[in-house]
Amino acid sequence: MSGDDEGLARFLRGATIGALVGAAVAGSAIWRRRVARSSELAADRSRPSLPGPAEAIAAGDDPLSPAPRSAERAAPD
Repeated sequence: MSGDDEGLARFLRGATIGALVGAAVAGSAIWRRRVARSSELAADRSRPSLPGPAEAIAAGDDPLSPAPRSAERAAPD
């Protein structure tokens, strides 16, 4: 093997190791984001949600009034 062949082999070995390490780092970052996103989604599912505008209108509330009718119905007499 001549000096050029040894240099090329050394370069290819270093490039291969660099590519493997880079792939491991990128894969770790992708995995971490995926786990974080799935835990956020699980936390969002466990929180009670407020009714949206369509649900309020369906219940007979006027979305432009200061006090919805459902609050009047819930007030004790």
